[in-house]
Amino acid sequence: MLPPFPQLTLENVAEVRRLYDRCRAFFELISKKGLTEDAPERLFVGRPPALPQKNKVVLGIYQDEQLAGVFDILLGYPNAETGFIGLFLLDTDNRKMGLGSRAYIQVEAWFQQLGMTEVQLGVQMNNAVGRRFWEKHGFVYVKDVPLLGDDAVNGEVHFFRKTIIPGEILAPGE
Repeated sequence: MLPPFPQLTLENVAEVRRLYDRCRAFFELISKKGLTEDAPERLFVGRPPALPQKNKVVLGIYQDEQLAGVFDILLGYPNAETGFIGLFLLDTDNRKMGLGSRAYIQVEAWFQQLGMTEVQLGVQMNNAVGRRFWEKHGFVYVKDVPLLGDDAVNGEVHFFRKTIIPGEILAPGE
């Protein structure tokens, strides 16, 4: 099954860097380090050591031929039936217009086509807007968990999960 958006590679790092620069406020909100110089490159390689690189997928959302957002996805993590969203970042100019909701619904439908039965993600503790977005899409808070590796400097995240029920991908609020 093809993903719902173009898959990005390191060849797209300049576009990702421009997107990250437009979203500096997000990185300052969620990280004590802010936006690091190597963050765009790390988007393409950061994954749990045991997960094969082929299971790491970065999707690009385009609006008017400009990269407006990215999904960082781990397929089959932490188990074969789960899709993990490591990052969903949308340019501030494209927020509050429904693009994020439409994009997430397409990603969930793709997970469903791949046979995934659950989606998991973490939301940084001080990202209240992000938490509301995911709760609106049916995600349920599970617990707070520490970040690992290079991200550990940022402390803990709220861990969320959502069960995917075949044929039941709904728009928010339905």
